[in-house]
Amino acid sequence: MALPPAKSSAEDFDFIFFTDVHLEPELRAVVGSVKCFNQMNAAKPEFCIAGGDQVFDVCEQDLTRAHMLFKLYLKTEREIESKVYHTIGNHDVIGINQRSPVEPGDVEYGKKLYQEYFGPLYYSFDHKGWHFIVLDSIGIEYYKIFKGQFDVPQLAWLKADLEMVAPTTPVVVVTHVPISSALGSLSDDKDDD
Repeated sequence: MALPPAKSSAEDFDFIFFTDVHLEPELRAVVGSVKCFNQMNAAKPEFCIAGGDQVFDVCEQDLTRAHMLFKLYLKTEREIESKVYHTIGNHDVIGINQRSPVEPGDVEYGKKLYQEYFGPLYYSFDHKGWHFIVLDSIGIEYYKIFKGQFDVPQLAWLKADLEMVAPTTPVVVVTHVPISSALGSLSDDKDDD
């Protein structure tokens, strides 16, 4: 016997999910991004979610260019008229490419610069009866290499976050690395093999 769908107090609303802008100053990328952002504005979303890889490509650039790219992206993103929530992508993480001159011991290696420019790596928010969860799926596995995964502290946070959500509340999960394509690699739990 099929159960009736759960009642929800969620209201209708529109938001835009966009991802992999890969902004850099070359090839008129700013001009193209502004055109896209203006089309997004025409849809009048209540908010937007950037799905990662805001820039291209701090994972293999020096720190001077990394700072320049993040600043350029945020300046360009000001064209978006609604609030933007950010997700970290692999191209947003400093030094996780063998070509990068930034070494793991550097104070700005990894995700620190992303946090400085965009905020927390994972978080949740509520909107009109819906619960949105933004996760960090970029694990730094070993020397200058990333792997799609969620670390143990984030999974503990996620469990606690979900325990606070009513069972009838619709939940949207956002992550850069698709969970379904990387399911076997997204957990630090070695017993899941």
